[in-house]
Amino acid sequence: MESIQLTLYRATSSFGLGSAQGMVEKAWREYSRATQATTVHDYRDALINGFITAWHLIDWVWMGISQTDRHDPSLNQLFGVSGRRPIKEDFISWVIRECPDMEICQSICNGTKHVTSDRRTNTELRTTKKPGSQKLHQFEAYIEVEGVDRAAIDVLWNVADFWFNQATRGPVRL
Repeated sequence: MESIQLTLYRATSSFGLGSAQGMVEKAWREYSRATQATTVHDYRDALINGFITAWHLIDWVWMGISQTDRHDPSLNQLFGVSGRRPIKEDFISWVIRECPDMEICQSICNGTKHVTSDRRTNTELRTTKKPGSQKLHQFEAYIEVEGVDRAAIDVLWNVADFWFNQATRGPVRL
């Protein structure tokens, strides 16, 4: 999406984070934190933070598409809209069509904020120990999608990669 502005001047209360690209970089940092986590709590927190960041990128990217660019006919074509200017819901529908894993992000984001979600997404965190050891040596998180377990770290990779390809103008700096 070439119409995304580099800096969102209205991005207040974000500790200086002011662009969609900066949020994509944050999603990648959360992915990196999850892959390097040494405790089950750090692993879970990084996954949740990554999914929340990925879902909120919808807002960041939508705001980054300037009001004048929203009149660009190529956006109508991209989002599948005719006869009117695209609205945020059109963008959300397009995002989910292009990256179905974003629905998982929505469910996890809403579930962690509101305690429950209108989408039923089952998540499970598993830990294993080495025989005879008191320390955890491995932890994995799974997300059940249509009866199939998927590794949460793979889903986070997919959504971070989607946003990298849609919302950045250069290499991600972790």
